[in-house]
Amino acid sequence: MVNQKLLEFISEEPLAEMRILDVGCGSGALALELAPLAKFVVGIDISAEEIDRARRLARRMGMANVVFCTCDALKCDYSAFAPDMVVAHFFMDDSVVVNSAHALERGECVCFACIEEDNLREIGWRSRFAYSERGMRRLLTENGFAVERLVVEREALTFDSFEDALSYFIGFKRKWSEEKWSRLMEYFKGGGRRITLSTLVGKARLL
Repeated sequence: MVNQKLLEFISEEPLAEMRILDVGCGSGALALELAPLAKFVVGIDISAEEIDRARRLARRMGMANVVFCTCDALKCDYSAFAPDMVVAHFFMDDSVVVNSAHALERGECVCFACIEEDNLREIGWRSRFAYSERGMRRLLTENGFAVERLVVEREALTFDSFEDALSYFIGFKRKWSEEKWSRLMEYFKGGGRRITLSTLVGKARLL
């Protein structure tokens, strides 16, 4: 499911005139959501399997203005895709901001939703892709962006039993590391019933 606050921030722009680059696009959830609204959308991801899945979905939906490419979004040159906007849905690294700054023109923007530092704090796990509001603001500013939106969405989930928690999180198992999954399961098996989900959603414009 695509973050609704991110869609709100993206939709403030004149999408019908824009070529959008979706970095770390996975199976294309955000790119396919934006395609009916945009001039053109390019999705890139390092996983050939995910890109194949995105292409199949695009064909099934009859989307002619979206393409998907296998590419390392942490290392490739975004300017090769000539974007008017860069978007990232739960894919974030310092290099994403740096690469966006190099590819965009003055007045163009980057929009993103990423893991916030308090996410899963109960199990003592902080992803290397997690950011604090302060840290993200500094990263954007240091790379020539003016921050227009930066919002933390935080939700505390409470479960009645281990089985309820497992049912909720089982869909994440394939995507998470073994260590992360083990920590979560140990927490719930040990009686933990409350877990924090926290997302940082932002929009910044190149000066």
